[in-house]
Amino acid sequence: MAKNLEHLTIHQFRGLKNLELRDLGTINLLVGVNNSGKTSVLEAIATYCRPLDPKAWLNTAWSREIKFSRKPQLDALRWLFPQDQQETSEEVNISGEGDFPLRELQAIYEEIEGTFSQEEIENDPEKEVEDEVFTNDLIERGADLSLITKTVASPINLFDGKHETTEKNFNYGKVNDLFLERNAQI
Repeated sequence: MAKNLEHLTIHQFRGLKNLELRDLGTINLLVGVNNSGKTSVLEAIATYCRPLDPKAWLNTAWSREIKFSRKPQLDALRWLFPQDQQETSEEVNISGEGDFPLRELQAIYEEIEGTFSQEEIENDPEKEVEDEVFTNDLIERGADLSLITKTVASPINLFDGKHETTEKNFNYGKVNDLFLERNAQI
């Protein structure tokens, strides 16, 4: 049986802010002029449904790209987050209600820029990557992606308000155009 959403609020995702979708059914129709956010709503729902899967986030980020001219992973991933210069944090926040166990998704994207020598990386276990990748090269760009979810503890607890919180952190680094997913934490 499919798990339905009855209500979804997209607090922040791409250019969407505080968008409420109420009384959702099995089939819902999104109608609007070009560039009004219909695809962004679908992308927000896609990330909400698979919140702790970084590959799902990347697939969503790349879904608009032409395969042979895709943006680098970091750039594509960054575009899922609000681009408003007035915002201090790059954060996605979506909440929902219904039979679906997820209640809230919060994702925080923090871009890291800098250079690290191979020696610095070897001496810091948090920056650990496979030795064969390096030939005295540096990581120039990277990003931390923190995915935090609040779910119903169990179907029985659906009505008593008990929730479980899960957090995963993913670090992405770039070495000579080779992107590495590192340090996945639960």
